[in-house]
Amino acid sequence: MRQDDRERIVADAALVDEMHADAIHRRAKLRQVQVKGLLPKELDPRHLLLSLLGLTAFPLAFPQFTRLVTGMSPRDQAFRKRRIEFLRAFAAWLRPERDEGRLSGRARHPGRR
Repeated sequence: MRQDDRERIVADAALVDEMHADAIHRRAKLRQVQVKGLLPKELDPRHLLLSLLGLTAFPLAFPQFTRLVTGMSPRDQAFRKRRIEFLRAFAAWLRPERDEGRLSGRARHPGRR
């Protein structure tokens, strides 16, 4: 094995360690948000984090699929604007409803009572 290959492997391992530490930190932050009642407690923070990462990264990771579905490139300003609007609305939808000052344990669903 060549020296530059070994260096690349070590650098890759360090990056993986950093990404793992970041994921742990983000999960902890999601748990804190759940404790505050801003996200439903029923959502597993690990899967919630994975879903949030997918919501934000997928359009950029798969631009051809994004164009196929939306008719726009993820690099287009119009796509970015609409995507931000969608993600904000989706985040609002995830927030639990409050019932007489207490959490009802249900996610807010627009148009439903």
